[in-house]
Amino acid sequence: GKTSWKYYRFYSFTYLLMTFASYNLFLTLSLFSTPPKIELILREGIFYFTEITVATKILTILFMRDKLKESLKYIDCAEFVGDFHEKDGILFKTNKGYRLAWKLYALISNMAYANI
Repeated sequence: GKTSWKYYRFYSFTYLLMTFASYNLFLTLSLFSTPPKIELILREGIFYFTEITVATKILTILFMRDKLKESLKYIDCAEFVGDFHEKDGILFKTNKGYRLAWKLYALISNMAYANI
């Protein structure tokens, strides 16, 4: 969004970039300093490659922000509205089912929490 402080983008970008780089650097050092036991290496390797996928998502959002905004504006047009307001439509029935499932899940979760 828009912010009134003119240095906000500079400071936030610098902070996020330094945090991102240092976290990935320390994660790589942790992988290389893992003792040579297969159980430990597998655990660290899986975590490392999971974090690499997260890093690629972050970089995609960072470098392709304008294209993502453009595609979201395109999806928000009238052609993609669907049949949500019609009572017999697929989206209405699906949304109704999700709302019911969410309410049941919240009810069961709160009952389980209260019974502990």
